[in-house]
Amino acid sequence: MRCLVLVLALVACSKSEPQPAPVETKLSAEPAILDTLSLEDLVGYASGAYHAGGNNPAIYADIDHKTIVLMGNKATAKIPIATQPAEAAAAYEAFLVQHGYEANGKQPTDEHQHVMINGKEMVVMSTDELLPAMPADLKAHFTPAQYDLLYHTPVAANLARVALKVPVMYCYSNMIAVIGPAHPLKEYPIEQASKAFAEFQTMLPKG
Repeated sequence: MRCLVLVLALVACSKSEPQPAPVETKLSAEPAILDTLSLEDLVGYASGAYHAGGNNPAIYADIDHKTIVLMGNKATAKIPIATQPAEAAAAYEAFLVQHGYEANGKQPTDEHQHVMINGKEMVVMSTDELLPAMPADLKAHFTPAQYDLLYHTPVAANLARVALKVPVMYCYSNMIAVIGPAHPLKEYPIEQASKAFAEFQTMLPKG
């Protein structure tokens, strides 16, 4: 049975906020122990999709399968690279809003239950939200050394590794970072999510 926990909600923080991630434009070392990991595992860990903590929804281009992969701690999805640009951008916007980001100014819906106790507003949260834990089947994708290295590496650096091979973009705080092979890091305010996605699309294979 999943336990529920009441958490005091301050007026300025009455909704779940995305967790920030420091941005790094350079990938320092290239630890060989990560070379065997798939792009899906790297993005799954860094984005929060594997429940390792954090809320940094990310997407990357799976060139081999001609798809755009969206990964976050609330959902994962795949759309064909050949999808019409406007339709793909709308899907990306909805994905960010689902994860609590105000993409293109769209206000996310707070799905948490709010209750009043002794005159104070409380938010009902599950222990899964407060103390996320990677399921054993996903943790088995990593060796102990790989898991430890990823844990101690900033989100931006882990995703910069992905960007050495394919285009990738991810959210942190109120910004979107876009980076790819031979494509320097560019950042956009979350309110310009469509513009950031258009930048990402310029790196996708044509045809």
